[in-house]
Amino acid sequence: MSTVTTTVTSASAEGMVTTQTTTEATPQQQQLPVLQPTIANIRQSNLASMMKTLEEDYIVTKKLPGLSVHVAHKGKEIFKSSIGVRDLDSGKEWNEDTLHQVQSMTKAVTAAAFMLLVEEGKASLDDPVSKYVPGFGKSVVTSGTSAEDLQTVPATKVATIKHLMTHTAGTPYCFLETENALAAVTDKLGMAASAETLGIPASNMPDVASKLAECPLPSQPGEEFRYGVAMDWVAHIVTVITGQAFDTFLVERIFKPLGMSSTNGWYIPAGPLMENVSPGYVPDENGVLRGFPEALAGFSTSGAAVAQRENAGIAGQTGGGGIISSSNDYFKFALMLANKGVGPNGTRILQPETVKLMMTDHFEDGVVNSHVTFGDADNGCAIADAASIVVPGQVGFGCGGYVVKDQDAVQSTFGPVGVGTYGWLGYSFTEFWVDPSKELTVSFHSQVLWGQFLGMGYEQDGKYLSDFKRIVAEKVYGAMGL
Repeated sequence: MSTVTTTVTSASAEGMVTTQTTTEATPQQQQLPVLQPTIANIRQSNLASMMKTLEEDYIVTKKLPGLSVHVAHKGKEIFKSSIGVRDLDSGKEWNEDTLHQVQSMTKAVTAAAFMLLVEEGKASLDDPVSKYVPGFGKSVVTSGTSAEDLQTVPATKVATIKHLMTHTAGTPYCFLETENALAAVTDKLGMAASAETLGIPASNMPDVASKLAECPLPSQPGEEFRYGVAMDWVAHIVTVITGQAFDTFLVERIFKPLGMSSTNGWYIPAGPLMENVSPGYVPDENGVLRGFPEALAGFSTSGAAVAQRENAGIAGQTGGGGIISSSNDYFKFALMLANKGVGPNGTRILQPETVKLMMTDHFEDGVVNSHVTFGDADNGCAIADAASIVVPGQVGFGCGGYVVKDQDAVQSTFGPVGVGTYGWLGYSFTEFWVDPSKELTVSFHSQVLWGQFLGMGYEQDGKYLSDFKRIVAEKVYGAMGL
């Protein structure tokens, strides 16, 4: 027979008196309450199941060494998880504090840095680039196959900072321009594509800015999306305006205020942080993950993350790539954008209208993407494949990142993201996006060079990262019921 014991404490003249009464339980009392799972619990369970699937499909099969995934809803982080290892030799686990290169996800940070100066009235998106880099954008290539026989005409439009932000100023990565006369110009200046430079200026932008400014543009400003070194120019302009080294500006104005305590820019100071570094990997011709060859040492975080700040990185403080961070730290930046300029610690970095401006498509009418077919070519490269996702009218470009314009058109490549989604990716297998329409912010981080480039990568799977992004998006949005 079930019983129910009732305890009652009451006051009397002698003080507090406690009495217990035991009675026979009624059928209703014998039935224990059934706890209904909350929506939050269901979502957590679904997201955990997602990570289990990703582990089986990508970690166990050794396509990726390690992986972190972060999810936020309505501006608050609700899930983060890490799987795999950061070091294949030692077997040390990958975690949310593992330091690695976020590569081109640096571009969104650089855009935010410039927008700080816009808020202060020190610069404008409509400023001519030549205001800060004399001579920039004077002429445009019309024909020619070598530096000696180039034909040029004067530019019909002034190249602006907004053009740089949207990669329409005519500043491509020269390894994406092998059929263009611009490659001959950059070669003459000693900045052509190679395993060592990857088409990026071989030293800090301040050292080569005047030479680069002499280069004619491959197209009239605003007419063609040519993914490349535009954000390196933006970073250089920040240093011209402020007089500060770019990493110093980022630490003082973005990283430290947001509590990104492990992020210093393009290097890691000597000390305990160096103990949690992923060296990074590249798949060989058989898809087996290997350490980077010497020619790509600059893409190895352990190779680039020297304690000497002045030697850090393959190309110094490039605004277009190479920042060393952790998934925990970078997600604080992503959440700042999701929360209209306020970091998860409550610190305001940018004003709401500034973030909105960053995440707005700024393509001019009639712009075309010069890379839309490159990624499908047999000899294509992964970076061009990434650039080919930008299709004006379907996917535009804001300040430093893509902006989704047509949800239906991008379903097969982006997954179920909403209109207005802003984000970008990194060559070392990182990506983030902020989806205002569905109030979701997502990022994932690994450390393996992806796709077909310099004869390396997943040779039969040139769209490896873009496929992975769609898979993660489908799983996350499905887990959230959105």
